[in-house]
Amino acid sequence: MDKQRLRTPQDRSLWEEAKLKNPGALKGMIDKGLEGTSATCVLAGYETWNRPWVRYEIAKSVARGNGLLAVYINNCNCPRNGYSLKGPNPLDQMAIGYDAQMRPRIYEWFNGTWRIFPRLGAPLASWPKWLPIAPQGQVMQLSHGAKAYDWIADNGAYNLLHWTHDAAVAAGR
Repeated sequence: MDKQRLRTPQDRSLWEEAKLKNPGALKGMIDKGLEGTSATCVLAGYETWNRPWVRYEIAKSVARGNGLLAVYINNCNCPRNGYSLKGPNPLDQMAIGYDAQMRPRIYEWFNGTWRIFPRLGAPLASWPKWLPIAPQGQVMQLSHGAKAYDWIADNGAYNLLHWTHDAAVAAGR
């Protein structure tokens, strides 16, 4: 394979099929959808940061060693709803820190505090290469190592392939 060539992004969006499934099946679909990926692009809308299955996909992406990036889509015109308000970066709502046994764990912002992300039982194998290490007793938000872009202002149609490639390289993938 030509290592200089940028990989083609694969749309692993599962929402339409997932709406028909139960939570266990959805979890399995997300896990399967991440197979063969090297970077995960989180499309950031107004409510994205608060969606539990988006958080799960972010956590699983980190656990498997993927690079991450966020792309704001609030400036995109939706034929049904027009434009939406800009929401928080979902990668601000998740972090990595060390647990009491000094193992790296994924945390989520929940009810005004950081807690270990409950849907990912095991600690991480290692701290992600793209994320600065948190000081002892603190967490490092994923947004401190993952870039965020605006689809319209940053010309996502032209740059998405470069953004995902850069995120994968930063992760060592």
